[in-house]
Amino acid sequence: MYPDLLDIKNSAQRIGLTLDPKSVYADVVLASRFIEFAKHRCYSHGKHTYIDAAALKAIVSEWTERLPTNEEILLSLRFVQCKTKPTKDSKAFGKSFKQLTIKFPPLDRIKEYATDWELIRERTEKEIAVELQQSKFV
Repeated sequence: MYPDLLDIKNSAQRIGLTLDPKSVYADVVLASRFIEFAKHRCYSHGKHTYIDAAALKAIVSEWTERLPTNEEILLSLRFVQCKTKPTKDSKAFGKSFKQLTIKFPPLDRIKEYATDWELIRERTEKEIAVELQQSKFV
């Protein structure tokens, strides 16, 4: 499963976060899956604009029914193909959540895909449980 615990550990270190990968794993994976899902489903729905990371965090928490931290959102963005300001590889990426913006399509019609998301979420939660039980890393 991508990302796995080792991916999360390495990405956290790369952006200067000290987190226990097992404790943040479920939130990071669900957040990254939802961001990828929303981006894919709404890609052609209009002009993509930069939105605040806090606004994206609110949408993610509503759809995943979890409360991801700022650090978990930062980590999940590392596993999704989105443009960010500052860029994901810069040292400033992990430092200031308030100044982070993400280029994203308009999510006006995301509710049309609620049943699709529920299926993906259920499958992802099962994969998360398996990964946490069987992981050789960390």
